[in-house]
Amino acid sequence: FFQRDWRSTLAETVFVPLEMEHSTAFISEALGQDWPVPDSYSHLVNDGQTPIYLRKTDATMYSVGLLSTTEDMANFLNAQLNAGVLNEEEVISGEVINLQHSRQVEVDGGYFDGYAYGWMTGERQGRRVLLHTGGFPGASALISIMPEEGIGMAVLHNESGTRANSLNTMVEEAVYAQLSGASDEELSAGISRRLERLEQRLAEIEDLNASPLQKTGESINFSQYAGSYAHSLSGTIEISQTANGRGKVVWGLLEGDLHPASQEHIFNVSFFPGESWQLEFASEASEVTALRINEVSFLKQ
Repeated sequence: FFQRDWRSTLAETVFVPLEMEHSTAFISEALGQDWPVPDSYSHLVNDGQTPIYLRKTDATMYSVGLLSTTEDMANFLNAQLNAGVLNEEEVISGEVINLQHSRQVEVDGGYFDGYAYGWMTGERQGRRVLLHTGGFPGASALISIMPEEGIGMAVLHNESGTRANSLNTMVEEAVYAQLSGASDEELSAGISRRLERLEQRLAEIEDLNASPLQKTGESINFSQYAGSYAHSLSGTIEISQTANGRGKVVWGLLEGDLHPASQEHIFNVSFFPGESWQLEFASEASEVTALRINEVSFLKQ
C-alpha cells in the first residue's frame, strides 16, 4: 500500500468493503459518472447567495479531501459503532476499530480534549464522543459518534466558514441533547442561544473583513503593479487592474482582489473566504521589481 496513491488505497480498503458506492477522492470520477456535485458557498461571498469560484479538482484533492453522501457515511459510521461489522459481516478488523477509538494524546479541554487514530475525542452530555471535522472553501463536514451509546451522525454541508461550522455543531449538540432526554423547550433555548452568538460573531467578522479601501473610499492605481511575477518552485502570479479599477491577483487556480493594508505597496489578498494573505511589492528607482507573499519572493518578468 505504501507505494500507491492514497486515494486508490482508500477506495480499496474502505469504500469497497463498506459499500460506499458514491464516495471518492477523485473529482474526475464523480463528474465522469454524473454524480450530483453541489455548488459551493460561503457566507462571506454575497451573503452565501453566489457560488464561490474555487472548486476541487484532482490536483487539489491530491493531498486531502473526498466526496461522499449521507448514505455512504451511514455505512462508515455503522462499521465504526459495530466493531467493523456491516450487514452481519466483519469487513474491517474489530481490533483496528478499537485501536482507532483509543485516545493517544490529551489536550486542554474545549470542543475536544484529545486525539485518537483519525478521531478527535471529547464529551457531549457527559458521554464520550469521537469526532472529526473537515472542509475546503465552500464545503464543511462533521462526523461524530458516541460509541457506548451506539449513536453516530454525519453532517455534510456545501458551505464553509463560521456560519457553516456553527450550524454543523448545532446539529451535533441538538441530536445528542435530544437523545439524552432534553425537552423541546431546552432544545429550543439552546439553539436560540447559539444562533444569537452566531449572529454576533458574523457581524464582528464582517467588520474585520472591511478593508481600508472599503472604509475610506480611496482609489488606487493598480496598473503600476500589473504584470507577471515568477518563482522557480511556486509558479507565476499575475497582477492586473480590472475594468472597474480593482486590483486582481491570479496564482494558478487561486484568485483574489488586492485590498490596501496600513502601509504603501502592501496589500491583503483573500484567496479563500475568511482567510487573508499579505502581499508586498518591492521597487527600485520607482519601478516595481518583485512581490513577496507567504515569505516567498516572486520576480517581475
